[in-house]
Amino acid sequence: MPAVDAINAVQQALATYLQALDALAADGLLMIREDPLAAYPPRVAPISPKGAEAITELGALLRERGRSLARAPQLRATIREADVPVHALIAAMQEAIATLEPTETAAADQARAVSEPAARSA
Repeated sequence: MPAVDAINAVQQALATYLQALDALAADGLLMIREDPLAAYPPRVAPISPKGAEAITELGALLRERGRSLARAPQLRATIREADVPVHALIAAMQEAIATLEPTETAAADQARAVSEPAARSA
């Protein structure tokens, strides 16, 4: 299911971003030289083009911070620059989840329809 894959990709992108913030907060260096999120936009694009764009922005930001040897003093600026893309990612995840809900409801209805006649005949 494209929505499930998109949700997974958004979760992985957000986790990578949060791990990078953790490294900066600990005054560590980001060992990132290339975009660490490059694999995720194609997985999110079918559900949310804006979400895919947000992942691309976050990946570029993390790449830049890694190459510039960013440390704890750059944490605040990193969070500010990532604010809009992070909100877009959360919205993308909500969109993807919303596309699953009707499918899950239909599956539950179908399961009930199958089990109700069996229960009546028993």
